[in-house]
Amino acid sequence: MRSLALALAVLASLPALAEDKAEIKVNVKKGLKFTRTSTAKAEGKCSLGGGGGGISLNVDITMNASLKSAEEVLDAKSGAPVHVRRWYQERRMELNLSMFGGEQTQTHPLEGADITLGPGDKRGPTAAGSKLDEDLLKKEPFGDPLTAAIASGKVVSVGNTWDADKDKTKEWLQTEFPGFDASEAEMQCKLGEIRDKDGVKCARVEIDLTAKGKIAAQGAPSSDVTITLKGDVFWALDAGIVVNVKADGKIKGDLDVKTMNNGEESKMKIDLTLEWRTSVKTGEADFTGAKPVDKPKPVKPEYYPPPVR
Repeated sequence: MRSLALALAVLASLPALAEDKAEIKVNVKKGLKFTRTSTAKAEGKCSLGGGGGGISLNVDITMNASLKSAEEVLDAKSGAPVHVRRWYQERRMELNLSMFGGEQTQTHPLEGADITLGPGDKRGPTAAGSKLDEDLLKKEPFGDPLTAAIASGKVVSVGNTWDADKDKTKEWLQTEFPGFDASEAEMQCKLGEIRDKDGVKCARVEIDLTAKGKIAAQGAPSSDVTITLKGDVFWALDAGIVVNVKADGKIKGDLDVKTMNNGEESKMKIDLTLEWRTSVKTGEADFTGAKPVDKPKPVKPEYYPPPVR
């Protein structure tokens, strides 16, 4: 008996076996409230070399995309939201090209708008009389595109990999990075572990993303770019949504510019480091101050770098 008691005591002192399986499944329920804060910060240089006169130029550049929203799921079916209320407190991209003294804020037309999506095909402001672009509202997703993108749809074990939905991945990038128009996107997911994150039981999913598309500032020509990201996405197993993203990567591409040398065209190389952070707090959604908007907020004057001499 003494030996048995000793063995039980030893077993009780051992740490519990770590969970190694989870179903990464969208499980949104009616009444879910949450606030989302997301930032994508990029900084680095644009460089111009060569040209007829042997021009060499380096320009510091910073690009910051930010999104803040409050959301309430008014109805859900089969784990997916079908009727939601959403308020974008902030949805914009700020661009600064130091050499030219150009600082620009590109504000999304829905910034400040208090909108409803559903039921059915209904989409619009929460109050009558406001004017919002119908085509713009049709592009608004009912739920979080990243949540839909990385859902495995089956039980996976730690170490298992799967591919994210390509269309939902593009939708996620375009929602949280105003100014980026994704033409293609591939993201591989891997279940890293099951653990708590800020007191919430989560699956830590490792992501590896490559996306191609165009970035355009207001009034400026678009730049062909490739975005790469690697990092962690935390999936709340009970709420069935993504609650945290911490990823880092690069933005690389080309911008067509004209020099003063007979209007000769040249390529300005873009090479930026990218830091992507998202935090979702469930259980609260403060709509205080929310109101429909009649028109998009004004943006700063259009800006485009002058020809390089």
